[in-house]
Amino acid sequence: MPVFIEDTDIGDLLKLNICQVISEKFARLKEEAIKFRSQPVQTCHSNGVLYVNQREFACSLPDDDAISVIGTEDATTCHILVLRNKVLIFFYFFTDEFHNQPLPISLMTACMSDFNDVVKNGIHWPVIYGIGVDLKNGTIFPATFSDKGPDMTLRSTKTFVGDKDMMNIYDYKSRELRIKSFHYNPWPRAFLWLQQSDTVIKQNLSTSPDVEPPDFVSHVRETLKYVILHPQPGPDVFPGGQPRRYRKDGHGMWVRIE
Repeated sequence: MPVFIEDTDIGDLLKLNICQVISEKFARLKEEAIKFRSQPVQTCHSNGVLYVNQREFACSLPDDDAISVIGTEDATTCHILVLRNKVLIFFYFFTDEFHNQPLPISLMTACMSDFNDVVKNGIHWPVIYGIGVDLKNGTIFPATFSDKGPDMTLRSTKTFVGDKDMMNIYDYKSRELRIKSFHYNPWPRAFLWLQQSDTVIKQNLSTSPDVEPPDFVSHVRETLKYVILHPQPGPDVFPGGQPRRYRKDGHGMWVRIE
C-alpha cells in the first residue's frame, strides 16, 4: 500500500516512529490532528447512521438516501481508517489486511497514537474513541453512537471467536445492511469466562484494560452468553446460510428483511 504525504512516498518511513516522522517532516498533519481531537464529540442517533464494528467495513456514495453518516467508536488500540475519493467513501475499522491494498493513498488526517493521547494519573488514554463521516460533504468528526445497529452481539462473536476476515456489511445498491454467514468453533471456556469478575475479564480479554469504555465488560458478557447459547452459528442464526438483511424504515431504524 503506497502511502503519500504531500506527494512524498513515506513507505520507508513507516518502519520508524510515524508520529515522530510526521512531527519532524510534516508538521501540518500534527497540527491538524490536534485541531481535530479538540472538536466536540457529536452524538449520532439511529436516523441515517450506519455503525461499523471491529473487522468490518462499509462503502457508500454521497447520494445514498438511506445513510448520511458512517461511523464507529470504542477504538483504544485499534485504528479507524476512512478512504475517500471524489465520490466514494470507504470506512474501515482498521486491520492488517489493509496493507495488502495496491492503490496509492494520500494521508490527509492522522489523529492516532501520540496525536490522540492524554495522560491521566500516569495512564495513557485516547482523547477520542470514535469518529463519524458525513457522506454528503466528506467531513470527519469525533463521534459517539447511541445506537450501534442490529445484531451487535452476533457481530462481536466474529471478533472473539470467528474468522479474522474483514466483512463488508453494507450494500449501497440495495441500501441494505447485510451480516453474512460466518463460522466459529464451540468455545468451551466461554462459560468459565462468564463466571469471572469484571476486573479479570478486563485484564484478560482487553488489549487496554485501564481505558476501556464503561460498557466494555457488559458487552463482553453478552457476547459470551451468545457463544454459549449458539455454540456454532447454524441455521437458527443464518437460515439456509443466507445473510441477515436489514433496511432502514421510515423512522430511520434498521428493520429485518425476512
